[in-house]
Amino acid sequence: MSLINQSVIVRKEAGRGLCDLEVNRRIGIELKRNLKSKEMVDRLTGQINNYEREYSDIIIVLVGNTDTNHFQHLRMDISRRRDRINLMDPKRYAIIKK
Repeated sequence: MSLINQSVIVRKEAGRGLCDLEVNRRIGIELKRNLKSKEMVDRLTGQINNYEREYSDIIIVLVGNTDTNHFQHLRMDISRRRDRINLMDPKRYAIIKK
């Protein structure tokens, strides 16, 4: 879907337990800083489970110090999600590491 010549609505999370940012109520963007522990990855995985009900596309942006092993664990989780995509309700995921 191209957003050229379309109105785009971007919102900050407003206490609804959703992503940090959302675009047109379709794309969820979750921002994470210093992903350094298994607990943080587990929490993010739980958040993604909730976001799947709300968004067709989910973007995870990692900034700061990200532990390599935990980053790989997150990538494997996202890969498994892609493998079990429901053809009636496909989801797209992206991880951006800065």
